[in-house]
Amino acid sequence: MHVQRLRCGKSARRIQLEGRLRDAIQRYLDSLGSDPMRQFGGDPQRAYTGILAYLQAQHAEALQQLQAPAAPAPVRRLMPIVLRALCIVPPLLASLPVLYPILRYKEETDPADSYGALPDQTRELAEREDFQVQNQLTHLVLVKPGPFRLFVLRTVLYVIDILARYWFNQGDLDGLNTIHFARWVLIDEGKRLLFFSNYDGSWERYLGDFVDQEHIGLTSVWSNTQGYPKTNNLLLQGATDEEQFKAWTRGHQLPTQLWYSAYPQLTTPNIGRNGRICAGLLEQPATRQAIEDWLMLL
Repeated sequence: MHVQRLRCGKSARRIQLEGRLRDAIQRYLDSLGSDPMRQFGGDPQRAYTGILAYLQAQHAEALQQLQAPAAPAPVRRLMPIVLRALCIVPPLLASLPVLYPILRYKEETDPADSYGALPDQTRELAEREDFQVQNQLTHLVLVKPGPFRLFVLRTVLYVIDILARYWFNQGDLDGLNTIHFARWVLIDEGKRLLFFSNYDGSWERYLGDFVDQEHIGLTSVWSNTQGYPKTNNLLLQGATDEEQFKAWTRGHQLPTQLWYSAYPQLTTPNIGRNGRICAGLLEQPATRQAIEDWLMLL
């Protein structure tokens, strides 16, 4: 089993609490009319004090819960990556003269099957999407036959697991911040690869973001599965063939009968912004400019 989770260092309860306080502030400002700042004479300090006084009067319990320290945000740690890399890189480099020709032979001779979803399948999948700001994807595909491809796939997933645990743990994947959860699992004794993901926005945008920003990572994994667009040197091409990549993804996507989101109306940028708003409630911004910046978050 290989897992990738993009973590922001907060529990679901903390994220929900910060969301409720952000909504409470919005309702209060809405109650002041179309130009809330007029009620405070245009003074950022008075606006901040008024918002805080409202929360203390109407949402004291939530503010008290907010005082409990959040779990410390995970840090990017280089040393564990280095230590674990030392376990795998030297053997790989030593075996590269043997492995690389096999890889190139496989890439040149693997069947160039074209996979796509049938219209009814695409319609059924689309009908289960876009009910809220988050969507989900469940994907199941056969691993290419033979021990070589399984070895390469396990190695790639091992590397991804290290990076997810110690580097891509700040709530984004190399700048891609629409993913709430992603997980790859090898099942059936390595014969099939299962992928789950919860993400913000539409399916088209999600796949498009991957093509634009993370096609190398995707290709390194799924090039070892059947029907994937033709690749070069394990990392290149593949997902850059956007039309075929999307057709292949739909062709192996499964309707998801049940999936869970602890905060279905929050996107990952919402979560980050709510955290900054609540941090400003715990400790007043020190300068007028800082207060104005805080108000802009609202």
